[in-house]
Amino acid sequence: MKPTKGSCRLSLFLALSIVLLGLPSTQAFAEELECASCDEILRGHPNAEIQEIRIFHEDIFGPEDDLPSLFPWKTLNKIHINTREVVIRRELLFEEGDRLNPELVRETLRNLRDLDYTRNERIECALTAPGEVRIDVHLRENWSLIPIFQIQGVDTAQAVTLGLTEQNLLGRGKRLSVWGRKGAEARNTFIEDSWGLRYVDPNIRGSRYRFSSTFQDRETGEFLQGVADRPFYSLETPWSASLFGRHFRRERRLIRDGEIASLFEQKDLSAGVDFSYALKRGPPVVHRIGPFYRYVQKRIRDYRIVSAAGEEIEPPAEDTTSSIGIAYQRLGVRYIVEERIDKFGRREDFNMANDLNLSVAFSADLLGADADEWIFSLSDVQGHSFRKGHFLFLDASAEGEWDGDRVRNGLFSFGYDHYLRDTFLDAGPFLHTLHWLGSFSYGTNLDPDQLLGLGYPNGLRGYSRDEFTGNKRLLLSIEDRVFLARNLFRLVALGILVFYDTGFVWDEGQSIDIADLRHAVGAGLRIALPAVAGTNVLQLTWGFPVGSGADPIEDSVFTVATSTGF
Repeated sequence: MKPTKGSCRLSLFLALSIVLLGLPSTQAFAEELECASCDEILRGHPNAEIQEIRIFHEDIFGPEDDLPSLFPWKTLNKIHINTREVVIRRELLFEEGDRLNPELVRETLRNLRDLDYTRNERIECALTAPGEVRIDVHLRENWSLIPIFQIQGVDTAQAVTLGLTEQNLLGRGKRLSVWGRKGAEARNTFIEDSWGLRYVDPNIRGSRYRFSSTFQDRETGEFLQGVADRPFYSLETPWSASLFGRHFRRERRLIRDGEIASLFEQKDLSAGVDFSYALKRGPPVVHRIGPFYRYVQKRIRDYRIVSAAGEEIEPPAEDTTSSIGIAYQRLGVRYIVEERIDKFGRREDFNMANDLNLSVAFSADLLGADADEWIFSLSDVQGHSFRKGHFLFLDASAEGEWDGDRVRNGLFSFGYDHYLRDTFLDAGPFLHTLHWLGSFSYGTNLDPDQLLGLGYPNGLRGYSRDEFTGNKRLLLSIEDRVFLARNLFRLVALGILVFYDTGFVWDEGQSIDIADLRHAVGAGLRIALPAVAGTNVLQLTWGFPVGSGADPIEDSVFTVATSTGF
């Protein structure tokens, strides 16, 4: 979990965590010495003006990397198209002639670190004359043509996905992905044959407007989506707007306790438009509010019962909502900068401030909906940093639809996410980052296809997909993420994962019993090429169920995938 915005006040969640953990509250660490030169200049020259901006842009590899003699680093530099300087300057939130604002410099640095095609980002300020500042932006290229590779294994069946992503098309910051998948079917897991294409233009013709589109042809249907928007690209941005449309048709399966109960075809059609205005801009707190419209149509066809469990399940309800609403965001700014949390060889930004999001909408028969009802959602995330390398997040959320008599598809969740680095476990080349989390979710009047599930994709990594289903879900997990201090051949970064998961899902009306908890243990290998592949990581994970009559070997789940984190 990596919130990007929030407030500077301590929320109720933080206060509770201090009481429960018995730990003192401390001020979250600032972004260390980053942009310290800019702060120092501003203290002595409050009206300092930016006179010059210089971009220092290095190739992917250089002699200083001391790579193996057989590695063709010079050839790779030649065939790689470096990011155009105009693209880098477009990411800057300041221009020549602006007054120096260290907060905008910091935010620019965070934005640059979010790019997948650059690394080693650094910004320095220098006083060239009284009241005149020069800003130097340093960064280095990443290899931008990245393979897509994923294997999902269940029993002897393997689903394989292969493809390519160009993250920086022709050096212009555009993204193009194409992939194909050969599916598999085993136990309760059905992964379809498919192929897809995705294009993302984050700056249409050099503007702040974005466009993305995705097409996927699937064995049982298709997916098509288009989004055009002008985002809040900075904390100082006064407004945002977006427009989207989506079509999705597929065969779906209802799983009950690890068994396929029924099959049906689902067709979804949705569209929406929204506008948001910043009532208050810039740190330490940003307030944004605005109206939106959503249309969502869900249709069910060809419902088929395939097991005894399906005889007790009604088909999912068809539904059409057409709603007008208003959304509010309260965003604070208190970042810390960490390393060795979820990335190899990159600094990571985490916001410790409070992030509150609220929305309420009315879906009306007059607008084409099936019935009049209120639709609501709420989420709140609070971070807290105890020291460098030790921080946590607490979150709560609620959503659902109220027709005046009851809440339908109501979902209420609470979560806890904790990271601890630099411990007594560190020894030699092995550097440990401990990560533990807990979450509890409760659903009320959930449609059959909205039930909560638990299995390898969503928390219990030694069990099949949706091995357990119900309306109350508890999950606890602890991981040891082991990073090797030095890269293999100065190029390959390696990591080891060891984990323990426990949790269960209870049905409507069934009381929660800790004795029902299921357990899983496992390990994984993480492989990355930070200089070549940016944030992409090859993940190999093997989870084993333990206890409750499970066979740890025969029922184990092995997955191979590419991801952007540990």
